[in-house]
Amino acid sequence: MNKKIKTGLWWINRHLELLLWLMIVVLLLLPMPIDTHFTLCPFSNLGWHYCPGCGVGRACHLALQGDLGASLAMHPLGIFALIVIFFRIFSLIKFSIYQSKTQTL
Repeated sequence: MNKKIKTGLWWINRHLELLLWLMIVVLLLLPMPIDTHFTLCPFSNLGWHYCPGCGVGRACHLALQGDLGASLAMHPLGIFALIVIFFRIFSLIKFSIYQSKTQTL
């Protein structure tokens, strides 16, 4: 296998969690269709009408769009979830920079 391909695959494997979190944030920034409602929620798919987590994704989307009032109305923990996601992204980037500096020494 080519050395560049091996290096690229190694980098992706090493930073997979960071790439996934960044992809999730980008997907939350995209416009959500209003007419269709697809859910992966097991409670909703089983027919239960109450789920403690339903609406968090839409609340995060609204918060990223700047509509904090609607985000809080959709789900009170949406903004907190975004803070946790951004903190995790920041800590992964910080760890990656630290690790790359220690490896070059």
